[in-house]
Parts: sequence; C-alpha cells; structure tokens
Amino acid sequence: MKANFNKPDFSLVEIPGEMVLWKDAFMIFSITDLRGISENPDFSVGGVPKVTEPSSDLGVFVQKFFSEISLPNAQNKSEVSDFSSNGIIAKLGWQSELDFVGNTSINIKLKGSHRLSFSPTGKTTTVQLKGPWGNPGFDGEFLPETRVVTEAGFSARWKILHFNRPFAQEWTALGVKLSGSEFGVNLIIPVDQYQKSIRTSKYGQLIIILTFVALFLVEITKKIRIHPFQYILIAAALIIYYTLLLSLSEQVGYNVAYAIASIATVTLICFYSFTFLTSRMLVALFTGLLLIFYSFIFIIVLQQDFSLLIGSIGLFLIVAALMYFARKVNWYGEATS
Repeated sequence: MKANFNKPDFSLVEIPGEMVLWKDAFMIFSITDLRGISENPDFSVGGVPKVTEPSSDLGVFVQKFFSEISLPNAQNKSEVSDFSSNGIIAKLGWQSELDFVGNTSINIKLKGSHRLSFSPTGKTTTVQLKGPWGNPGFDGEFLPETRVVTEAGFSARWKILHFNRPFAQEWTALGVKLSGSEFGVNLIIPVDQYQKSIRTSKYGQLIIILTFVALFLVEITKKIRIHPFQYILIAAALIIYYTLLLSLSEQVGYNVAYAIASIATVTLICFYSFTFLTSRMLVALFTGLLLIFYSFIFIIVLQQDFSLLIGSIGLFLIVAALMYFARKVNWYGEATS
C-alpha cells in the first residue's frame, strides 16, 4: 500500500504552528483482525523503515493522546472515532516541521479470510485487488470501476474521491465517524457438502407437503382410506432422511450420500405404500413422484446462480400438475370419474 500525505495546513483548523507537536507524530494502520497478519509488517516513510507495534486498543491510545493536549476547535472529546480498535502504530520520530515527509508505503502479508474491506480515507483512494479466488463478491458502498472474474481468479479496481464519502480530510474532534463508506471483496465459498446439506434441509417441508398432497389426491380420486398414523410414519421416514443424508455425506461426499439416502427412503416408502394402496400401478406412480421430487431438489441444490429460477419454474409446473389431476374432484361430494 502506498500513500502520499500532503503537509497539513493547520491554519484551516485554527491551530497555531507553535502548538504542533511534531515529535509526537505517529501513523496508525487500523485492521479489524490482527490474526490475519502472517508476517512482520514493513512500514516506511520517505524510504526510511519505521518500528511498528501492534495495538488492540487504538481508541484508548488516541483518547489518551488528545487528553494530553488542548486544541482550540476540539469537540466531543469523550467520543472516539469508530475505526477498529485493533491495528499497528508506527512512531514517526520527527523533531520539527522540517522533518515532515509525506511518502509512505506499507507492505503487509495477510492470511486468507472471509472478506477484505477498505475505508477511503485518502483524498483520492485507489485500490487494486487480485487473487486466485473464482467466487468473489464485490460489496460495500462502492462497486469496482473495472473487474474481471474467471474460474482461476479475479481482479478489480476502485477509485474513490473524498467528495464521495461522509467525512472530511482532516479534523480535530474525536467524534468523527469513519464508517459508512467501506468497500471491498467478500470471498464467497462455493456450494460445498455442508451447504448442500443445509440447502437440502430447507426444502424438507416442501417434500413433505408435496408427498402428502400426492397421497391426499390418490385418497380422494381413488376412494382409498389412508389412516393418519400412516401419514405420520411416512413423515417420519422423510424427516429421518435428512439425518441419514448428513451423516453419509461426511463419509462418502454429498452426491453419493444424496443418492443412497434418496433411494433408501423412496424404497422404504414404496414398500410401505403396498399396505394401503390398492394396485401396483398406484404404488409405481407414487414412487415415481417421490423420485421426481428428490431429483428436482437435487438439481436446485447443485445450482449456484440459477437455483431460484429453476426452483420457481419447477414449483409452478408441480402446482400446474396438481391442479390438472385435481380438476375432476368434487370437493363437496364424491369424486367424479
């Protein structure tokens, strides 16, 4: 990271030159999670390396510094700017105004994490990011001007002006809010076996409802009596299916586990349906519907970008099919043939 600080004009904030304590000047690099640092950071000002120290309480450090001085325009001294309390402090070691150097550079190596965000504190903030991650999510208050995303990685570039953010370039008060203008990249994890299992479980109620609706239509149209306890046993099999799926996916992977759990559950319900369905054709029809339901859910779970579209179209077709088969049902009397 590189930054060029212009020499501050203290007359703009009505601070006399003799009040400026150049020997107490320091640079703060705020970072929310110090655990992300994997190597000793390299700070330099004007090409001269600076000694750095970590801090887990920058707010108290700044509060203490301001409490030791008296500024003409200082306001809200009881408040602390809302930058992260974690960060790195570098003492600049200046003795007078003549020692001021504005060219700074920071070389810091970070471990992979969930997201990386920036606050545009520069008068012109330019950020260029690239990494070997094929599923980035660009979020925050500003989207990148340019971006390229491939399966092998991504690259993006932002340019933020000080006109675009809700705080000034320099101030003397402690209550200045630096939040509300962050931007960056969110490292989206592709659909893995645990996410697939979670997404499958969210469709659990849908499969149970569709199964019960199919049984209810068979009961009405074919004049078959199905006992409530039989409905409960089928619901229990459908619920246990998800525990079976999760436990198997930890051992053999999601796809194989889904196939085993689905076939086992459908087979169990198929053989049990012989006890209340009157013909093998109805059993075959009911079994086929269950296979269609589980295949439909599997297709939705595997999709990352089109799951909502495919799910909506599939549900529309299922409702249309149910309406078609229920068209001859006389709901206030016996079923018509």
